[in-house]
Amino acid sequence: MTPRAFFNWNAGIGKMIRKQTNKRSKAKTSNRDRNWELKRTTIEAAKAAHDRQSDRLNRF
Repeated sequence: MTPRAFFNWNAGIGKMIRKQTNKRSKAKTSNRDRNWELKRTTIEAAKAAHDRQSDRLNRF
């Protein structure tokens, strides 16, 4: 087996393992949902900050 062939074979194995772990982690609370939760809270915080800012500007 040439070094390159071995490298490719090794990379293929790694890819297979990665695919398996991806499938396994999706079974639990998916990462996407967790990210969405974080994103939503951040968006809400930004909106609140923006509202406070516009209140300050519209006071006059």
